[in-house]
Amino acid sequence: MILVFISLYFSYTSLEELASQNNGVNNTISVLNQTANFALKTKDLQSNVRGYIVTGNTELLTSNKSLKSQITAIGDTLYNLVSHSPDQIARVNEVREITSQIIAFTELSTDVYDQYGLDSAAALIRGGAGITLFKRLGTKISEIQEIEGRRMGYHKLLSSQSRHHTILFMIGTGITGFFITILSIVFLSRDQRRQRALKREIYRKERMLNQYIEAIPDGVMVINNQKEILMLNGSGKKMLGITEDTPPDLEALTTRITLTDVNDNHRYNSNNLSLSAALNGAELVGKKTHLVRNGELIVFESNIRPICDYNGEIIGAISVFRDITDSEVYSKSLQTERDNAERSAVIKDVFLANISHEIRTPLNAILGFTYLLENEHLAAPAGEYISYIQVAGKNLLSLINDLLDISKIEVGEVHLDMQPTSLIELVDSVAILLSQKASQKGIVYQQILPEGLPAQVLTDKLRLTQVLLNICGNAVKFTEKGSVTMRVEPVAPAVGSLQTIRFTITDTGIGIAKEKTTKIFDRFVQASESTTREFGGTGLGLSIARSLVTLLNGTLSLESTLGKGTQFILEFPFEILDVPVRKEFQDHTQPIHIRPDSLRILAAEDNLLNQKLLAAVLKRINLPVVIVNNGQEALEALEKEHFDLILMDVQMPVMDGYTAIRNIRNKLQLTTPIITMTAHAMIGEKEECLRIGANSYISKPFKECELVSEIFRLTGGDEVPGRAPEPAQIDEVPGSMYVDQKYVNEITNGDSELIGELRSIFGQDYRQQLENIGQAAAEKDYAVLKKAIHKFRSSLMSIGLIETAAAYQKIENELGTGPVAAAGPAERLSNLEKEVNKGFEEFGRLYPS
Repeated sequence: MILVFISLYFSYTSLEELASQNNGVNNTISVLNQTANFALKTKDLQSNVRGYIVTGNTELLTSNKSLKSQITAIGDTLYNLVSHSPDQIARVNEVREITSQIIAFTELSTDVYDQYGLDSAAALIRGGAGITLFKRLGTKISEIQEIEGRRMGYHKLLSSQSRHHTILFMIGTGITGFFITILSIVFLSRDQRRQRALKREIYRKERMLNQYIEAIPDGVMVINNQKEILMLNGSGKKMLGITEDTPPDLEALTTRITLTDVNDNHRYNSNNLSLSAALNGAELVGKKTHLVRNGELIVFESNIRPICDYNGEIIGAISVFRDITDSEVYSKSLQTERDNAERSAVIKDVFLANISHEIRTPLNAILGFTYLLENEHLAAPAGEYISYIQVAGKNLLSLINDLLDISKIEVGEVHLDMQPTSLIELVDSVAILLSQKASQKGIVYQQILPEGLPAQVLTDKLRLTQVLLNICGNAVKFTEKGSVTMRVEPVAPAVGSLQTIRFTITDTGIGIAKEKTTKIFDRFVQASESTTREFGGTGLGLSIARSLVTLLNGTLSLESTLGKGTQFILEFPFEILDVPVRKEFQDHTQPIHIRPDSLRILAAEDNLLNQKLLAAVLKRINLPVVIVNNGQEALEALEKEHFDLILMDVQMPVMDGYTAIRNIRNKLQLTTPIITMTAHAMIGEKEECLRIGANSYISKPFKECELVSEIFRLTGGDEVPGRAPEPAQIDEVPGSMYVDQKYVNEITNGDSELIGELRSIFGQDYRQQLENIGQAAAEKDYAVLKKAIHKFRSSLMSIGLIETAAAYQKIENELGTGPVAAAGPAERLSNLEKEVNKGFEEFGRLYPS
């Protein structure tokens, strides 16, 4: 195309050049013709004058008039023809001037002839003036013609060159066009071959793709915007029951087969089918549809999406579907089995909890009586038998505790209580518990605490202590000589507020065989068969420890050499805290006293026994307290008076503690510190209390040291040097089965008057509370039953029936999950009622009036 355009352009310019040269030649020819005609007309003019003079013929004069006009016209034409050349214009003007002189001379000759006759006219002519003018005219005309002749030769030369160039260009263009044509034919031929090869490859790939699609066990369907089925593979035809090669359109297909929604069995048509929705841009994954075929219900699962062209416009939709009927049946079967397994797990957990309680009760009695018998100093072999019974009983109690821990871990009931903890104090507490046992065995227990340990970290102190006691206790148990060492050190510098701390426990004990190191953390597995016989134990401790380490986001590993010792390595990522660690009160020998004029305390508690206990505890540390019966009375008291601290029970009539705290914070806009006290001890209750505005949380039964510690921490009370009055010494009576004498002595401080008051208040009220519980259980009013049990538990704890209160709490927790979980509590409540009566009798025997 470029060559053609160049050829056309060159041809056009050549034609323009030839035309220009032809115009120049034609102009030159015209000038030559005009000059020749000019000379001829001038000569004719002179001839006519001479003829007139000789013959006197007047017609010749008439002819001269016409010649004069022609000569003038030729002069003008000649002037126009040479207008492009100033030199030629000057020559033409000279020719016209000479011509004018010749015309004037002829007119003069005619006038002389007319006036003076032939001789005078002849004499004038013979004088030579006309000849001279005519010669001059001829000379000028010759000059003009000579110049125009040269110009004509130049134009002819240019025309010849242009023709020559045109011929050469045409030859070159022709040759180039020929080669281009040949190349075009070659490339077109190659392109056609490539197109044919590409078509064959496309056809081959289409056949392969069709084979792939046909080999897919899932159904594949493609439709266009007109809902025509463009493609349906063999598996899809088989699933949908289509036998013809060309499938019907979507409307005919939904008419022929029955497709329904899995939720409401609504029948689909071509308009509301999910595949049609994809034409509007919808994408569906895992869409389930029912197909009724030959009276059989089939479940399909489909993945549907639109098909777009290169412009992004939707031109169709594709569905990939499969028969999941068997999978659905299997899934339902698995769900049923899972539900059964979960129910079994719950039943197992409840069974373990109940059986542990049932076992602990007689076991405590066994251990108590064996303790009494030991003090009798019986002769052998009875004394040995008693010690054997006591060892076996303690091992059985340890096994029960381990089984309960395993059960809680399995059902996810172990929840961490993250609190600020001093690592140094925690490691010291472990050392205190184990150092005596180590010294009894004649081995050394030591701890290494290098500098650089954080002052305190955020962790679950109880669970971390349990892990360390388990591993360090095993190290002491399996070491007969040498030492047990616990080293605590940072692994690396802190990153932000996080730092990894490593605990390394190394012993020189019996060690563990290499093949046992990977199994030692499994349940009921110990290092060797003889370990259980020689050292005892259940093989559950390390399994529990590993589970707790995982809960604390830590790692646990070991290195051991049989006969040389074992090294356990624990690493925990702790959050480092900057605030100082708050030390707990350990006993009454080093009490904290607060000046009585520094604080005023408001206590909201509906249980009369708890009111008496609170008043007694606070009176012992010289703190005045105002006690109200519910949250509403607490609000009224706060509106009238100022208090420095609020003790708030959670479960109360009229207005509970939650509502009261919200009103204190939001309605009264008070920032007074609040300590919540509740017998719930449920997971998440502490967080809920703190979330709504409480500052601290104490669970019942509370300890005096814990309560005093929280009051001091929240109020910043002044510490007064000196010691508190020594508590009255009350000897514990051996063999107590129901009453926790240590707790009773702690909360009453040995005050016999307070103990008597508690006994009197409980005796007046407990039978009515038992009757309320029994009536609610009989009427299956579980909401009332739950409240009645909660209120009664507080009363039980006030006289030291801690285990009985815990048994009631288990029923209360079950009532929180609904009537199904609480079904059939009547028999358990009946047994607990008997236990309450026995416990109260025991309390009266232990603390007589």
